[in-house]
Amino acid sequence: MPRTRLFYALIGALFAAVLAVATAPAAHAEAWRNLNPLAKRQPVRLASEGVSVELVPQIETHEADGETFEQASVRIAVTFPGRPPFVLPADEETLAHHGLGIGIARWARGDAQPAVLVVGFTGGMHCCVTTRIVTLGPAGPQVNALPPADAAPETRLPRDVDGDGVRDLVRSDDRFLYAFTSYNASWPPPQIWNLAGGALVDVSDAPRYAPLFRRFARRAWTECREGRPGACAGYAAAEARLGNGEPALARAIAAAGTSDWLPEPCTVPLVEDACPDGYERRFADYAEALRWFLGEHGYLR
Repeated sequence: MPRTRLFYALIGALFAAVLAVATAPAAHAEAWRNLNPLAKRQPVRLASEGVSVELVPQIETHEADGETFEQASVRIAVTFPGRPPFVLPADEETLAHHGLGIGIARWARGDAQPAVLVVGFTGGMHCCVTTRIVTLGPAGPQVNALPPADAAPETRLPRDVDGDGVRDLVRSDDRFLYAFTSYNASWPPPQIWNLAGGALVDVSDAPRYAPLFRRFARRAWTECREGRPGACAGYAAAEARLGNGEPALARAIAAAGTSDWLPEPCTVPLVEDACPDGYERRFADYAEALRWFLGEHGYLR
């Protein structure tokens, strides 16, 4: 190509690239902060893209047995553009004493409005993180919540781990904790939640998350092959998500060996959070218990 034509071709390509950048839609803003209105007993606020969240400390004074004590909580108000403030229902599981993680962001590519993420934490070694998401639906703001989880609180907005344009809330399946071994020796597999149609949906069995479960299965197997029943349970569960349920189950049972730490599910409704005497199901061995457990919780079908 003559130099003159090459020069103009390069100039044209550069102009097209600059024009593409200039006309490309701007990325939507997002915000995340850890806020504690109880620390200084003053309201705090976070806003992004016209959506705001205000946290107001609520201090009540009570007297009992001649002593005065205070009870503290937080009023959470979310305001969407053109809407009056929406106050989240009072909920003990908000767990505001250690502060709250507040995020404002679009949850999926193409969402018309940002959603608001509210994360609380109990503190301590075991339990609990609480998660609520406020979205604006046709009938107004609505709240979706995940069950309390044994995890560290978020320090940032959830990421899109599979590249489909939707943020993924990744947790661990806490049902595996203490099921086959102690807390520290348990291997709870990942559990993934998406916000879809205004509701939180468990999408852990979607094939697009295979890399996540494949990595977990590799790590769990290194422990399982050393004869650790908790790791073998997590390994079998992760492989079941990958479509390898029966072969992985057999491999896990063979590697785990014998164990007398087995789940004891209650066959009747609990009474005051306890199973009535004589109504616990007893399993003959680890193999029977693991097969039942994975089937009961949707890993084996």
